[in-house]
Amino acid sequence: MSSDNATGDDAAPVCEHEFTLVLRGADQITRELEEALFEHGCDDATLSCSHQRLWLDVVREAATLEEAVATAIRDVRRAGAAMGVPLDVERLDACPFITQAGIARRLGCSRQYLGQLVVKGRKGRRFPAAACHLHEGNPVWQWVTVARWLADLGMVAPQMAEEAVVIDRLNAALSAEAAGRQNTSAAPRMKRGA
Repeated sequence: MSSDNATGDDAAPVCEHEFTLVLRGADQITRELEEALFEHGCDDATLSCSHQRLWLDVVREAATLEEAVATAIRDVRRAGAAMGVPLDVERLDACPFITQAGIARRLGCSRQYLGQLVVKGRKGRRFPAAACHLHEGNPVWQWVTVARWLADLGMVAPQMAEEAVVIDRLNAALSAEAAGRQNTSAAPRMKRGA
């Protein structure tokens, strides 16, 4: 998700971060939208649309993933304000849940090896418990929990777990912010109806 690109001895290290934002407030790509995003700082992003959902693929340089995402969200909101539309970021496009096959792909190992980790654990530590089951026999895990476990055992770089934590935290904040707006806008309707 990120790659180092130090800019010198005096400057803070800058990395290139790649992530995708799921947008709300618009359901199609227009020239006006593309230009507004470009003019307000998203010149490092590609806008796409699928099933009336807008996606913004971003490759942004920043000291941290959190900074890169925060500035991209700010830029999207500024573009929406300039257009007079409620353009906003719904979430980062990173599913918090992952299957056993998905974990194996991220680790670059076989599903059989991962199956052994799930059953036997490693270095006396049990594999994290599944978050839920899609259907019988197909568990899914929270990626942030699995990434931390793998990093603690030295099976993945600590950066992978840190990025999972940041994405989880940012998505929770975006969700809470949206819920707060919904509660605020619903309050007057509830009073009128009472």
